[in-house]
Amino acid sequence: MKRALLPLVLLSVAAAASAQFHVGTLTGLSGSISGNDISFAFSSGTPTFTDGTGTYTITDVFGVFAVPTAGTVTSSGTDQNNWKYDNTMHGFTDNSKGDDVTPPSGSATFTFDSLSDTLGTGDMQVGYHVSFTTLYGSTNGMTAFIVGGAPVPEPASLAVLGLGVIGLIRRRRKA
Repeated sequence: MKRALLPLVLLSVAAAASAQFHVGTLTGLSGSISGNDISFAFSSGTPTFTDGTGTYTITDVFGVFAVPTAGTVTSSGTDQNNWKYDNTMHGFTDNSKGDDVTPPSGSATFTFDSLSDTLGTGDMQVGYHVSFTTLYGSTNGMTAFIVGGAPVPEPASLAVLGLGVIGLIRRRRKA
């Protein structure tokens, strides 16, 4: 019983430390990172975000971020277009909620002073802070940090999983 419990505890700790970006399918909203530029735009139709908790209509974007697919991001920048540069999240936010980008045809481009990932691959995706028309599943709020595509592991989660694997290997060797 104790042997089965250790992996479950490690997995639950890793799940609790998961990334704050919710991963799902985006329609009607696309973004790109090219060099030091990050941009996004609404396309025709109603923009939505779909994940395991449901489908949500996006009413506006008030944050855009460079999210690494592996490793971490480093960046520097300055405030632009009434949006503030956020060095913690590596992106730009409209803290005043006055200059949000809204559908159906809104778009924005921001330029970092510098932008790179620690692995040097340039493999980053665009993450968004958005508002929805209804309460969002797991946050029970009207906003969420979202990213389209594959899950983005957080470095702390990977570290916890790595420690768990090391622990399991050591335990097996002692047995």
